Amino acid sequence: EAGPAPFSAQLIINGDGGDTVNFPTALIDLGAGAANIGTLGGIQDINFSGNGGLQTTGSVFLSANGSITNAGVPVEIVALNLVAIAPITVDLDTDVANIEVQGGSGGVTIDEANSLTIGGISGVTGISATGGDILVIAAGAITVNEAVSNSGGGNVTLTSATSGGGSVVGSDMTAELGVNFSGGPFDPGYFQQISAGP
Repeated sequence: EAGPAPFSAQLIINGDGGDTVNFPTALIDLGAGAANIGTLGGIQDINFSGNGGLQTTGSVFLSANGSITNAGVPVEIVALNLVAIAPITVDLDTDVANIEVQGGSGGVTIDEANSLTIGGISGVTGISATGGDILVIAAGAITVNEAVSNSGGGNVTLTSATSGGGSVVGSDMTAELGVNFSGGPFDPGYFQQISAGP
């Protein structure tokens, strides 16, 4: 006899234009379910604080009309996939396998607890911002499969922080993938390896 089906819960939150969604105290475990916060509109800001966050073996989709931020949360998104969209700032601590971020005038900051692949989830392309800086720090390797671009002239920094040979790789990081560091200096300071691939 088969055992019980794996736990799976869907979390859907939308608003009417100026709402703020706060995750203040605990990590919400959705099992294998998906989280869709603001994807149908109406959410101004999404804030994570305390130990608040979302955990799933599936996907998390966050969309705000303002910013998506955290305050003092060690890791607020644990998921297979994360897509985050906000026209001001996206600032998240993550433990995800794949990520896409469309940031805005305040830039994008991602602090990843493990390895990270940029791209391959949805219609959002790679990681982008229209201002501020893009800073992605991963404790493991970073694989760039879609464009990373800052049209606002800020810095773009991808840092693989592993001490044992972390890497930042892509099939062709400047041409095929359209990774754009022209908005500011490309900072290879902590890279153990930069590879253009085969």
